Amino acid sequence: MDYVPPLQVADSYNGASHDNFTWSQSINDLDVLVNIPDSLTSPGDLKVQISVKKIKVEIRKNLLEADVDTDEWSVTFEGHLTFPIKLHESLWSLLPGKFVHIHLEKVSERWWEALIIGEPKIQLDKMDCSKDFSDLGEEEQMKLQEMMWKEVKKFSELNNYNNAIKKKE
Repeated sequence: MDYVPPLQVADSYNGASHDNFTWSQSINDLDVLVNIPDSLTSPGDLKVQISVKKIKVEIRKNLLEADVDTDEWSVTFEGHLTFPIKLHESLWSLLPGKFVHIHLEKVSERWWEALIIGEPKIQLDKMDCSKDFSDLGEEEQMKLQEMMWKEVKKFSELNNYNNAIKKKE
C-alpha cells in the first residue's frame, strides 16, 4: 500500500500549497512544511537531507506498511531547489504526527516563483512584496526614519501655516 499523506491547512504566504507539502517565503527565507503520517512521532524514524540545491525527506517504511524491515526507507518529499540556499543557515524540526518544518535561508534576496524545479509557478505580480522594517539594513532603516521625520515635520509646518491663516481670518 502506498503512503498517501494527509491534507493539512498550512500557511502558504507568498508560496503554494500542494498535496504533500506547503511552502511560504519572505524576501530572505523560505519555510517548507512536509506532511508526515500520524504514526511518525520520533525524529529517529525520519531522514532529512538538505543541500545547497536539494531537499529530501525520508520516512521509515515500517511506519507506512506492515511487515517491512525497519532499515528500509520511503521518500516522502524530494526536489531540486529553484535557486541555491545557505546550507549552514538551514534547519528542520518535527511536529510529531503532523509535518516536518524546514527553514531555509536564501543566498540572495529575491522572490521565488517555485520552491522546486517542475512545480507549477506562482504569479509574482500577485504577491505581497513588502519588506518588514527589521529586514532592512541599518543604512536603509536610518534613511527611512529620516524620510518619515521629514514628512512629519512638513505636515506639522503645514498645520501651523493653516492655523495661522485661520487666526488672521
